[in-house]
Amino acid sequence: MSNRNITGVWHNIASIRNDVKKHGLDIGDIFQLQVQSGDNSQFWYDNWVGSGILKDKYPSLFELESRKRCTVADRFYDGSFEEHWNSCPSHLGLAADMDSLKMDLSNVELAYGDDKWLCKLNNNGEYTVCALRRKIDMYAGPQPPLPTITWSKEVPLKVNCFVWRALQNKIPASEALRFRGVDIASTVCGACIN
Repeated sequence: MSNRNITGVWHNIASIRNDVKKHGLDIGDIFQLQVQSGDNSQFWYDNWVGSGILKDKYPSLFELESRKRCTVADRFYDGSFEEHWNSCPSHLGLAADMDSLKMDLSNVELAYGDDKWLCKLNNNGEYTVCALRRKIDMYAGPQPPLPTITWSKEVPLKVNCFVWRALQNKIPASEALRFRGVDIASTVCGACIN
């Protein structure tokens, strides 16, 4: 589903995928679905096998699927994979893809319980901001050190903060605002215009 169809808070949540990609990560690198009953997991759209999203890994087979929004539970009957194709994959030269898909599914065993998302950044499966920050820092590489400032108790706090922000080029001057994508009429200061 594209982010264009989502509005409000859900749009912000969905846009996290793009924000994380800017740092060289993919949501699939962070979360994995642990399937129990398979009732709440989409067979083709969720990363539940561990080797990636099946529709991306097997696009030709996905095209042949008769029910693209099926759950994992819909595709397993008595512990074995149940096929629902519009055409036979073997007749279309997709036997190798079928064998590979069946190999991916060979260790799947459904059980009683709710499906749940696990974070792959921690051994306990719980998501923490700290773990994500460490992962982003690993991909981003070393950052240049921030300028140091000696905080003075005699100087008002707002002046200390202003100097600290100035050393980081974080003062919202017109050039800085324009660089950050804020639309302003002119970069010339108001005093210089007159």
